[in-house]
Amino acid sequence: SARPHGAAGRAGPRPGAEDCRTQARPRPGPGGAPHGAPAVAFNLTVLSHLIGTPWQPDLAGRVLMVEDIDEYMYRLDRALWQVLSAPGMERIAGLRLGRCGEIPENDPDFVLTEEEMARERCAAAGVPYLGRADIGHDAGNKLVPMGG
Repeated sequence: SARPHGAAGRAGPRPGAEDCRTQARPRPGPGGAPHGAPAVAFNLTVLSHLIGTPWQPDLAGRVLMVEDIDEYMYRLDRALWQVLSAPGMERIAGLRLGRCGEIPENDPDFVLTEEEMARERCAAAGVPYLGRADIGHDAGNKLVPMGG
């Protein structure tokens, strides 16, 4: 018999949904991020709009995972630079780049890939780049527990 979802049904993520906690807890490496650092995930454009406002989150000690969709590379570059340049961002445990899907063609060409851009911006800001994260603004959504 079918079980209802909701208060009387099962709790937790849907069957087959992957939990990204393991992605958020990188092993110590060249970036120096501590093992077990809690993670937070944001849409990069939305997070950049929170910088400098009363709603800017305190991300100190956290692994920041960002993703975006349908943005030109120069806009992703600007948003990441704004986020990583904000006061206090040097205290994050590191950055992981999620999927950046449906990037329109830049004219002229942006030259860097999204990962090259993230590596360069992290290096300039003194923030460890921890590699890619399997998160995105698409059908392959994953659960990222806030601070988990």
